[in-house]
Amino acid sequence: MTSFRENLMARLAIDLLGITTTNGYHTDIVSVERWIRAPKLEDLDFTDFPLCIVEEGDEVIDYEPGRNALSTISCRVYLYLAG
Repeated sequence: MTSFRENLMARLAIDLLGITTTNGYHTDIVSVERWIRAPKLEDLDFTDFPLCIVEEGDEVIDYEPGRNALSTISCRVYLYLAG
């Protein structure tokens, strides 16, 4: 079973590829890369521009005890645009 987080990140990547002049934007995103952790810049090969990089941050879990206990899981997502 695919996790909610994975489904969300995959959908984000698909939606970013929808940024095209055909859809009314001023540019076409031709490549979307997903990173869990950013690699060293010297190890990257940027050949398709404009490029969008989606980097997943760490999950943060907050728990509020009590009669109506509430747990919240959040994750920062960083978007980098190049080109």
